Amino acid sequence: MQIDAAQLNAWIVASQRTQKRVVIVAIAILLVGVGLKLVGAVPALISNVVIAFALILGVCGFWVTAAHISDWRMRLARLQGK
Repeated sequence: MQIDAAQLNAWIVASQRTQKRVVIVAIAILLVGVGLKLVGAVPALISNVVIAFALILGVCGFWVTAAHISDWRMRLARLQGK
């Protein structure tokens, strides 16, 4: 399957949008976890698990999308002969 520059650019833009969404969701979950911890509404273990989940989601989600973007940019550069 031959991929053209337009398709690669579309994937890059979509992945950047996904990256932003992942970070926003991870921050929201992190804030919920910190809020639960501060209020003491749930046992500490649960709030710690929520915080850990938010951190793992944010780091891994950003890392995976960054890797895709990097790969597609390299393919784009190869297509353009750079």
